Amino acid sequence: ARHFDYEKSNVGAGNPGAVFSFLVPVAEDSQKGETYKANLSFTPNDNTLLYAQWSEGFRLGRAVSQPDASICDVNNDGFLDHTSGRLVRELGSDLTENIELGAKLTLLDNRLTLNTTVYQMDWVDRPQSYRATTDECNFSVFNNVGEVRSEGVELELAYLVTEALSVDMALSYNESEFTKTTVDSGINVGDELEFAPHSQANLGVEYSFDVSAYPAFIRTDINYRGEAESDAQEQEMRTNGDYILVGLRAGINIDQWELALYGKNLLNEDTVINYENRISPRLLRPRKLGISVKYAF
Repeated sequence: ARHFDYEKSNVGAGNPGAVFSFLVPVAEDSQKGETYKANLSFTPNDNTLLYAQWSEGFRLGRAVSQPDASICDVNNDGFLDHTSGRLVRELGSDLTENIELGAKLTLLDNRLTLNTTVYQMDWVDRPQSYRATTDECNFSVFNNVGEVRSEGVELELAYLVTEALSVDMALSYNESEFTKTTVDSGINVGDELEFAPHSQANLGVEYSFDVSAYPAFIRTDINYRGEAESDAQEQEMRTNGDYILVGLRAGINIDQWELALYGKNLLNEDTVINYENRISPRLLRPRKLGISVKYAF
């Protein structure tokens, strides 16, 4: 069990060069409460652990800016005009309730470790935005009204093939969708959660050897991130992800020194990670080659 008690003070100001400016007085935000976790595990033998876990989590709320009511709340009803978005000073904490079932195994004389998990997460009071519907009011507000359910499975393994060769791998599949929305939020029940790809995977292979009696290594990592929505509230949903990153690192250890050559994004993938301000795309970093030197004291 965990008890939390926080108080925050926030003040915000709009850009004077914008279409309109605003000033938010100091807003006090506070909350207290408890979260809980319970875990049950069973070890039928020295190489097997089975477990079930239930837990709660929360994220701190915050004070939020408010628009000029004369432009964005013309009828003075406390809502962003033409929406059901309430004009509030505080955005409350959002919460999760999580259920997890899993197993951890060691096999082949401890040369292979295997971890697997299935889970379900219910995310409640998710902040959801309501966007301005008039040219004069260039503003959006956030309310704690969204709910999301995520379900998935994860698999991890690490295998020492020989004394010199090791392989590690992770796979995951996830389904995340909205289970509660409001009519004018631009999101429908069943829509996919943004930035939540269905599938992800990574593979690492490392080989160790000696060069003139000095230990050396070469390692490659291959990471895949599946496609995901960028903004659930966009009518024409843009996507991000669906790329493969390949990295390589080779080095040698001489006494307390390590000298290594490395390469990142060797395939020079050029794709969108996400969109900033719903317009400007943020891209993967291009191919990078370099040398690193480390010294252990």
